[in-house]
Amino acid sequence: MFPYLIVLFILAFFSFGEIFGMNKKTKILLFFCSFLLLFLFAGLRYDVGMDYSAYEELYHDSLSKLNPEIKEFGWRYFFYLFQNMGVPFSVVIFLISLFTLSTAFVFIWKNSPYPFLSILIFFCFAQYYTYTFNVMRQCLATYIFFSSLELIQRRCLVKYMLLIGFTVFFIHTSAIILFPLYFLLHRSYSLFLKVVLIAITLFSAKYFIILIASSETYKIYLAFEQYAAKTSITSYLLIIISSFFLILEEFIKNRTSHDNILLNISFISLLFLLIVCLFSETPLVLVFLRFACYFTPVLIVLLPLFIKRCFSLRSRYIVIPIIAVMFMSIFYYTLVTGGKKNKLIPYKTVVI
Repeated sequence: MFPYLIVLFILAFFSFGEIFGMNKKTKILLFFCSFLLLFLFAGLRYDVGMDYSAYEELYHDSLSKLNPEIKEFGWRYFFYLFQNMGVPFSVVIFLISLFTLSTAFVFIWKNSPYPFLSILIFFCFAQYYTYTFNVMRQCLATYIFFSSLELIQRRCLVKYMLLIGFTVFFIHTSAIILFPLYFLLHRSYSLFLKVVLIAITLFSAKYFIILIASSETYKIYLAFEQYAAKTSITSYLLIIISSFFLILEEFIKNRTSHDNILLNISFISLLFLLIVCLFSETPLVLVFLRFACYFTPVLIVLLPLFIKRCFSLRSRYIVIPIIAVMFMSIFYYTLVTGGKKNKLIPYKTVVI
């Protein structure tokens, strides 16, 4: 656990320093240092995270042929090519971490008024940074999507569709749900319409089982009771925060397309998380939680944006440390209670 705490306190130090102001050069330097720290921590790990051993087995089984257990042809070919080139699996993990962390940090840099607070939230919350150790491909797909939000804002249809198409083909098929968002996210919707949509979604949620049963990727979750799970505390916390933003957006005047995009993503995450609650203690929890995790990272930048808009400069000296300490406490709690279960503890590295 000690390596996690070292990283935690370094990021917290940067976040607290940000409150008192930094010149541009210092900010860029520390931002790069934060990226390097989290990238190396993820990229040099060994057998840390639920996905590690499973992906290592898939990689070793890709030597003589394209592995049929990998659904995405692009990823299948990536494993086959690298395995036949004699590239160690540790290098594959290093590259996956590089691309995942790069896209996540691009998203933060472009969208957060307090990037170091965003980085701290990203590291602390269970469904963000450490989730990339457990759900590697989908997390990479998620942060590719978040790094592409500028394409939606600038209405770059072809570039967005090509990027998401690449993600579906090479990384994770489930990213197909991101295609229609180009036409929806930049618009402004009333609170009444969103509440009606929540009611309709929850009423018709039982019919989603039919769709899942027809999916080669997710139907396995219906067959095995070991996939059944309760709704986690982090999911409930995300529901509370997303509901807060759903109400808050009614009071935000002169919303820009950028505001609409972030708030609408928060609403979509709320929809999926409510469905997760509806199917609590069933195998469907993990299915809908996987879909929700395409959208929940929006809070990494939405919380700092809210702080900037709603609090005076003097108030931020109090609010930001409170939020930082709250997320640090959440991180410590989740690491203590679920670190071993999720194979995050003990942390091991390929270097030592």
